[in-house]
Amino acid sequence: MFLKTLQRVVLNKTLGLTLGTAAGVFAVAQPASAHERDRDNDRIVVPAVYETRETKVWVEPVTRTVCDRVWVEPVYNTVCDKVWVEPVYRDVCERVWVEPMYEIRDVVRNERFRQVIVRERVLVRPGHNEEIHKQVLVAAGHFDEIKRQVVVSEGHFQDLNRQEIVTPGHFEIRREQICVRPARVEERHHDEIDIRIGGLAAHFPIH
Repeated sequence: MFLKTLQRVVLNKTLGLTLGTAAGVFAVAQPASAHERDRDNDRIVVPAVYETRETKVWVEPVTRTVCDRVWVEPVYNTVCDKVWVEPVYRDVCERVWVEPMYEIRDVVRNERFRQVIVRERVLVRPGHNEEIHKQVLVAAGHFDEIKRQVVVSEGHFQDLNRQEIVTPGHFEIRREQICVRPARVEERHHDEIDIRIGGLAAHFPIH
């Protein structure tokens, strides 16, 4: 029964092709393009199905390290020293009157061929003006606090590192292939046969 049906199909197809092109092609069908057949195991491999999905993701900013050379001013510390200051005097000159000075002395005098000793008041130093110098205290001795600057750190150049933005953070749309249906293997029924004649394909049961 199967052979009769097969012969009838092939004969009809061959006649149709002869009328159109004067030649016909008869061949056993190959598997469809969407499937792959494993002839050794008599199985059909159905490929996986993928779809493209878009995801909005945040991209972190990109930075780089930049080194700046800057001048650092010197650092000073104030130190207080306690020192002794000597007293200060001023020379003052005063003009004063010095009284004449007298003394009582024995004076020998000759009177009538004899000597007589007489006590008289004798001027020893006449009166006069004198300059008297004296020291007058202007500022008493004391301790003073003298402040001075002491270098703690010398001025110098210093390298300072800072972060500079190369690319700011932003959102990006990323596309990726997601497997919706994984590949699978389907068993082929043993009671069917595939026949391809030209561009036609048919499944025939085997009785």
